[in-house]
Amino acid sequence: MLTNQPTPGERIIVRLTGVLAQNSKQGLPAEYDLFFTENGIIFAVIKGIIKNAATTMSYGIGGAIGGVFVASSASAASKTRSQFDDLTAAEIFSQNKKNIYIPYAAITRISFKTNLPGSKEMRIWKNKWNVQCEIQNEQFQTAWNVASVKLNSVMK
Repeated sequence: MLTNQPTPGERIIVRLTGVLAQNSKQGLPAEYDLFFTENGIIFAVIKGIIKNAATTMSYGIGGAIGGVFVASSASAASKTRSQFDDLTAAEIFSQNKKNIYIPYAAITRISFKTNLPGSKEMRIWKNKWNVQCEIQNEQFQTAWNVASVKLNSVMK
């Protein structure tokens, strides 16, 4: 039976930090930590809607103010991220109503692209819905390894 949340005692296999993800129904990306568990993936919200530096500059937040904005934003993300330390998968999921849990059995396709400078792309499909994730280069192999074990039959 598929559930929309981790089961009690569900073990976390690996954590990816600072993943920018945008689903097919939302306009701008948000920052998540991804927790690959025994049975699914938790998208834990770190920062809500993200505007990139160019977008931030176009709204007039540039120069020293932009630097302070980015630094304080990074500090807030670090604080949010540290709240997940030592929590179970179920506890992490319940921290924010905007967190998402996708059971592996619900994933119809997963693909990886390596042609982005500085980061790589992982895309996950669940029926007609999909989410595009930008993963830092140093975490890409970890994501690939877990997906190749847990999602080999739907990997493209």
